[in-house]
Amino acid sequence: MDIFRYTDYRDILREELVRRVQQNPNYSQGAFARDISLTPSRLSEILNGKQGISVRVAIDIAKHLKFSEDQCNFFGDLVESQHGRSRLSRESARARLDRYRHSRTFSTRLEAIQELLSKWYYLGILELIKVEGFAVTPEAIATALKIDLQEADRALNRLKDMGLLTVNFGQYQRSSHQNGVSGNLGDPGLLKFHSQMIDLSLRQPHKQDEQHVHDFIMSIDSSKLSYLLTYLKESLEYFVGRADDGTKKDSVYGLSVSFFPISAEAPAKT
Repeated sequence: MDIFRYTDYRDILREELVRRVQQNPNYSQGAFARDISLTPSRLSEILNGKQGISVRVAIDIAKHLKFSEDQCNFFGDLVESQHGRSRLSRESARARLDRYRHSRTFSTRLEAIQELLSKWYYLGILELIKVEGFAVTPEAIATALKIDLQEADRALNRLKDMGLLTVNFGQYQRSSHQNGVSGNLGDPGLLKFHSQMIDLSLRQPHKQDEQHVHDFIMSIDSSKLSYLLTYLKESLEYFVGRADDGTKKDSVYGLSVSFFPISAEAPAKT
C-alpha cells in the first residue's frame, strides 16, 4: 500500500482492513483490532472519528502493519498533524508532511506513468470502474479482460498503490482520468504499450459489428507534418471525448492508431 498519498491516517486503516477482508472474507474488524493491538471498541471509535490516537500508539500500529521506517514516520506525522497536543506540534507535523510529499511527487509521477504503460490492462481496469453495475473484484476483472486471476489481483493492488484507485467505504473510485497515451515510439514504454494494443486487437473475436479497422496509405507534403499530427491528436481526443460521454457505460473498447512513414526519403528531382 502506498500510504504516502493519504491525508488522513484513518483512511489508511480502513483501506488495510478492506484489503484483508478481500483476501479472506472471514476476516473481521475485530480480528484487525487484535492484529494491531487495539480493542474492537477502540478501533471502531477511531475509524468513526470519535477517538484519536497518540503518536506512540500510531508508531505501534505502523510496526504491526510492517511499515518501513519512512512509512512509520509518515503515519506518525499524519496522526500528530491532527492530534498533536500543541498548535506548534501540529503545524510542525504538517510541514514535515508537505516536505515529504513534495520530494516524492515528481519521481512517483514518473514511476506511475512508466508502470501504467507496462501492462495494457491497467488502463482496462480503470475503465471497467466506470461500467455501470460492475463488481470490482479480481475474479470479475479477470473474466472481463480475459487475463489471469493473479494478474488481475496484482494489477488491482498496484493501481491502489500508485494512487490511481482509491477505496471509500468499500467502493472503488478512480483518482485519475487518464485513459490513453500518445507520443513518439522512440519511448520504449510507449512502444511496448502500443505493441500490446495491436496484439490485443488481433486476439479479439472478429465480430463484424463490434470490431472496426480503418487502414490507409497516403502520400503527404512532409512540410505539413506538424500540422497533421496536431490535427490527428485533436481529432482523436474529440472522438474519445464523445465515446466517453454519458453515464451509462456497459462495455470497454480499445482504440490504437499509428501514423508512420513507409517510403524511404525520395531522391531530389533533376
